[in-house]
Amino acid sequence: VPLPPSPSPERGEGERVGDALWRGPLRRLHQYLIAPIEEAGLLRGKTRLVIVPHAELHYLPFAALVDGDGRYLVQRYDVALAPSASVWLALGERAPERATSGVLAFAPRTEALPASRRGVAMIGHLTGAEVLTGSAATEAAFRNAAPARRVLHLATYGVLNKQNPLFSFVELAPGGDQDGRLEAHEVFGLHLSADLVVLSACQTGLASGALADVPPGDDWVGLTRAFLSAGAAHVVATLWPVDDWATAA
Repeated sequence: VPLPPSPSPERGEGERVGDALWRGPLRRLHQYLIAPIEEAGLLRGKTRLVIVPHAELHYLPFAALVDGDGRYLVQRYDVALAPSASVWLALGERAPERATSGVLAFAPRTEALPASRRGVAMIGHLTGAEVLTGSAATEAAFRNAAPARRVLHLATYGVLNKQNPLFSFVELAPGGDQDGRLEAHEVFGLHLSADLVVLSACQTGLASGALADVPPGDDWVGLTRAFLSAGAAHVVATLWPVDDWATAA
């Protein structure tokens, strides 16, 4: 997602006020969360940050935190997030098992999300990806093809189930004995070897940890964690509802 532009002298007063509404809080959060660590010298010489948020901090776009010089955190560090410390440790201990058979792109809801067709078509043009759209982009087809692919791109709807996060899902097309809802608990059971999974759908970076059956200290369950646990090395997801045309761009 492109970062918001820096303010310019040509902007009107209304634009500057709107800019301050997000820039001020992100600057203060940087002062609270990042500046003390830097001032203690703990990040000296470091180029990569792996952040494991807790509770409400999972909703914070860390990459967009703004320092005193107006620079975003992602401009100064390679920023990655992990849903829990145990997931991050497991990723580090996992033996490399990367697939080499290319890219798979799905856009099952092209009528409701017309720009998703354009997005996956461009991916196919640029990478030679196998592209499945509409009724061909079934959950069964994904289950069959995904384990051998290096990059997986899903341009569709995403639904967060806060009451039972294991049933959060990305929507694919139904077919055979599959209902088209690729739910988090089902993703945990997949065996993937992808370098990258792109969840181009609303709020796929959100999760939930409110239920008592989620272990204390390891309490954030959602699609990102499910795909990482299934074998993906990296997941791109979003915290927000996203317009399909902006996403395609």
